[in-house]
Amino acid sequence: STLSGAVLISTAKTERSMKAAWKFLLMNSYGLGIAFIGLLFIFYGSTVKGLNRELVSQSVNEHDTLIVHVGIWFTLFGYSAKLGIFPNYSWVGDTYADSQSLVSALIASFVPPAVSLAIYPLIQMDKTLQHKYISPSTVFVIFSFITILYSIWKLYHTNDIRRLSAKIALFHSGLLGVILYFSPEMEILYYILLTVLLVKTMLFLSLGLLRMNTKTRDLPEIIKSGSIHKGILYVFLFAVFISLSFPLSPVFISDILLLFTGLARNAYWVPFILFSGPISFAILIYKLLPLCNLSDKAINEKDKKIIKIRYIATLHFMILIILLGTYGVYKIQFGEIFHG
Repeated sequence: STLSGAVLISTAKTERSMKAAWKFLLMNSYGLGIAFIGLLFIFYGSTVKGLNRELVSQSVNEHDTLIVHVGIWFTLFGYSAKLGIFPNYSWVGDTYADSQSLVSALIASFVPPAVSLAIYPLIQMDKTLQHKYISPSTVFVIFSFITILYSIWKLYHTNDIRRLSAKIALFHSGLLGVILYFSPEMEILYYILLTVLLVKTMLFLSLGLLRMNTKTRDLPEIIKSGSIHKGILYVFLFAVFISLSFPLSPVFISDILLLFTGLARNAYWVPFILFSGPISFAILIYKLLPLCNLSDKAINEKDKKIIKIRYIATLHFMILIILLGTYGVYKIQFGEIFHG
């Protein structure tokens, strides 16, 4: 997936996309290489014959040795690079900002859920071990929190609409790292991963619409042009709202589930993390609201067909996301998704 992802990123055929493709390939290969070494340590230290994850996870606590500890450190650190967690997040912004919108949507929606399924059992394994100082999972959640803070800081200092969307995706990766730290029930995890897949696809599709209409990615230049297609703008603003703070969005439901899970495990710092979503949304509204004052702009005739297809696809994803959020509200109300 790393090599194919790099090839897809390079299809934009620009200098920026080529640099982003190389960075994606090198950073992800570096992370997967370290993770592979860590997995070898874990399997060797657990003395289980065969690469059976369930058998290894059951036997790790029976082989609480230095080599197993080192293996989990290496593997978690390696996979965190693939997820885009601090300090290995530099590829995220370039990949999502400098590749084509559909490629960004594909990578952002499928890579984090796939990596999360690999990280999930490692967190569970780590919590069965006795650590003298600090555990890898604790460092992982600290790095995830740093990733969230960094994404908010970059949101404030960015005027590139593609970079803004990339930082929202980075924010979601950090939040996903915090969720993984608590090892939620599999039903909750699958719900959250499906949310990531749908929301990021919708976000980058709406970004592609805006980019095609404005012909530039620089906010001051868009404002200076004096016009924008209002329908496309409102779809993009609603996509941002759904991605961060909309009450019927599964992102909001995921925040509620994180709050329940954190408080049930005496992690009273979790509410502070949940404030990061509204803060990010406030920053984005501050940057994007001036676009609403621009005059309406007609869609270029040669772009009408592709814009119509993407517009309809984006609206369908929005409907699916709201239905998923409504389903989450129903399950929480009847106590079927969170068992405290």
